[in-house]
Amino acid sequence: MSFSIESLPPNLAKIVQRFQRATDQKRRYEQLIWYGTKLKEFPEADKVPENKVAGCVSQVYVTATLEEGKVTYQGESDSQLTKGLVGLLIEGLNGLTPKEIVQLAPDFIQETGLNVSLTPSRANGFYNIFKTMQKKALELG
Repeated sequence: MSFSIESLPPNLAKIVQRFQRATDQKRRYEQLIWYGTKLKEFPEADKVPENKVAGCVSQVYVTATLEEGKVTYQGESDSQLTKGLVGLLIEGLNGLTPKEIVQLAPDFIQETGLNVSLTPSRANGFYNIFKTMQKKALELG
């Protein structure tokens, strides 16, 4: 099955297109770090084991709430690039229903070109963050 950007939720499609326009690795990294800077302040009280993403080299926390059937995430990481991945996912997934989030495949990361520039542990971290966000959406739904 070939990937279709049209099959992505609008926010995620926009993010993928933004990365596709970034012509080199350095620009992609700058873009990624920018997503990390957009994250809201993460409450210290939410830095608890049940919000910690397992399988990440860096410390990553994600929370999810449901408002009017739509999921809102918040996240944090102690690594700049990982924080960017969290920010990218939050930007792309916020406002979707739990069902929409659970049905998404993480393949879109390949379309950004980021997968080739991420170290294996960061790529693995991305999938772990994504899976954690899906699990939290499922629990809300």
